[in-house]
Amino acid sequence: MKHVLGFAAVAAAATLTLTACGEQDTAEPTSAPAAQPATTEASAPAAAPAAPAGIPAGYTEEDFYALFGSTESPGVPTVTPPQCTPLAFDSSTLVEWVAVPPEQKPVTMYTSAGEQVVFVRQDAELAGFDAAGCESFTRENTTPLGTTVTTYTTAPIDVNVPGADRAQGFTQTVTGVTLDGTDMGAMKAGEQSTLLVVEAGGNTYFVAGSGGATVDDVTALAQANIA
Repeated sequence: MKHVLGFAAVAAAATLTLTACGEQDTAEPTSAPAAQPATTEASAPAAAPAAPAGIPAGYTEEDFYALFGSTESPGVPTVTPPQCTPLAFDSSTLVEWVAVPPEQKPVTMYTSAGEQVVFVRQDAELAGFDAAGCESFTRENTTPLGTTVTTYTTAPIDVNVPGADRAQGFTQTVTGVTLDGTDMGAMKAGEQSTLLVVEAGGNTYFVAGSGGATVDDVTALAQANIA
């Protein structure tokens, strides 16, 4: 997942850099009075553009569908136990999401100049989500490379999303990965994501932060989308 999300973060960093360069102020030329010598003043550094209301500083919105668009039909993963499917978030989840028309379950994506990436997906099917029994679960994917089984653990975290009717938070940790039975855990074991299920105003949102996105940032972006 790091490679997929890292690409988006690098693209975001380049965008931020170009934007900052293009928005430098150009002062109107003025003539100094003849009786006064011209003075040279150091130029003040240009202020960083303010983030939109509710968006944490350093984050910018990206076009999720342009970055992850694909015409391939994703395989259907098998999550055990099945009620934990919403919490089995990884890079293959993005392929599943982009295959769903945005008018049905829209996805908004935010990146920072580092590896931090946050996704917000509106999904009415998650209303009333219950994470009971999801302390440990597996996700099995079959691809042309073989069958991958990823083992996860989740732990509940306290979150406060102003304006939400209900908000659940979880820390998801990858604890093991196998490919056709061969241990591949060294590649991903220990990776963590912050996951939220937020109900507000008759809508339900799934929010996932990876790459070191803080709980505060993930919570702020959840609030920005329900406001």
